[in-house]
Amino acid sequence: MLKLIRPHHWIKNLLLFAALFFSKSFFDTSKIILALEAFTLFSLLASSIYVINDIFDVERDRQHPTKKNRPIASGEISIKRAIIIALTLFFIAMTGALLISLNFAYVLLAYFIINIFYSAKLKHVVIIDAFVVAFGFVLRVVAGALAIDVRVSHWILICTFTLALFLAFGKRRGQKSFFL
Repeated sequence: MLKLIRPHHWIKNLLLFAALFFSKSFFDTSKIILALEAFTLFSLLASSIYVINDIFDVERDRQHPTKKNRPIASGEISIKRAIIIALTLFFIAMTGALLISLNFAYVLLAYFIINIFYSAKLKHVVIIDAFVVAFGFVLRVVAGALAIDVRVSHWILICTFTLALFLAFGKRRGQKSFFL
């Protein structure tokens, strides 16, 4: 189950704490608790997307030398069970998000919908895939700001998007199929 939900990827969600840090609210206990809750909920939502992505890619993953060992591709977890896990994670994340704020929940829902499209089609569209990944990082920053109810600087959004886009293109450039 842990392998399926990929908690090692939750490190990306640390960007939710950017607003807490830059708003100088890191000594406000109530905002710290909200930021931790937001991080947890965003991580659960991201895990639901990882599961859905593995469902979309199950046949391709079975042909891959290392991805064939993923829980769904290997048959360790059935697609039916994976769907139940993904839906459970989604509903827990969205219910918790609504308890924080409606706007925070909207951002999580937007992140979820965009990543469904990404998993289904957009990750196979060169250039667009990198922009979607970068936008996902911006949504993390925005989600963190909305969770603790602070304004987010345009500069942090621009810098986050630019850095994430740079990293996404760097990763794609390392893949053989990127320039073909």
